[in-house]
Amino acid sequence: MTEKQRLFCTYYIRNFNAMQSYLKAYGSTYKAAKSKSYALLKNPKICDEIKRLKEIKRKTMFIDAVDVVDLHMRIAFADITDFVEFRNLETDDDVMDSKIRSEVYIKNSDMVDGMLLTEVSLSKNGAKVKLVDRQKSLDFLERYFLLNPMDKHKQAYDNKFLKLEEKKLGGEVSKELLDDWLDDID
Repeated sequence: MTEKQRLFCTYYIRNFNAMQSYLKAYGSTYKAAKSKSYALLKNPKICDEIKRLKEIKRKTMFIDAVDVVDLHMRIAFADITDFVEFRNLETDDDVMDSKIRSEVYIKNSDMVDGMLLTEVSLSKNGAKVKLVDRQKSLDFLERYFLLNPMDKHKQAYDNKFLKLEEKKLGGEVSKELLDDWLDDID
């Protein structure tokens, strides 16, 4: 394999877009990338390298359910003051007529969790900071922790139904039967 082919494989496992990977690896024209990129994916050496790199990537990912729950909790409970600072400044236009002017300052990037933001922009009207949709994370957490009473009722119903099925079969339920049944109710 050539160095450019290895580079193509590296880019490909990041974005799974053959044409973009070809453009980055070979620095070619759009037309050349369009015609040659998918041919690379048919090359057995390229396929083997992509499989090898994907396996390395899979083995080195240390993510689990706790990490996902943690991210959803950070999103759900993010506070706008984690990203901006509000300041009220008194101005003395006239001694008898003091006014309060409010200003909003965006905090430095090293002070904020960028995973919780979808947009930061400045315009003539001021700063705009948009957080990730917290409602989706709240919904996820509600389901994960069974906070909705209906989820608890469903779980209790499923457990009772499982016990009835177990009694019908004469006691023990095999792991395979239990797994099949649990797949059916999901």
